[in-house]
Amino acid sequence: MLLAEVEAQQPDGSVRDPHQLELFGTLLGELHAMQKRPGAPEGHQVVTLSGQAIKGTWDEILVQMKAADREWANGSLGDFMASLARRGQAETGVIIPTTNAEAFIRGGAEAGVLRIVH
Repeated sequence: MLLAEVEAQQPDGSVRDPHQLELFGTLLGELHAMQKRPGAPEGHQVVTLSGQAIKGTWDEILVQMKAADREWANGSLGDFMASLARRGQAETGVIIPTTNAEAFIRGGAEAGVLRIVH
């Protein structure tokens, strides 16, 4: 037997196909492409009460919201979310979660303090 044949042989005696992993990687790439809907937007868009439209991932939108609020320029993202959640709850009675960016933004939309376009 050649060395390559010996190295390709599995403990149970079967032969490992060197193209199997390559095929698996290709299938994963195709699956990801199939899951994307044609024409679907890559990110999200929200509009604040002041009319500012913000686009991006949930995390990017949250960072942009914080950057637009000069009061929070040097504050942490967690403190920013907690402060806005408290203020939103005081004004609307709706509890706005601060566990992650998506929950925070969706909670803000439910409270009526911003609008999710897509």
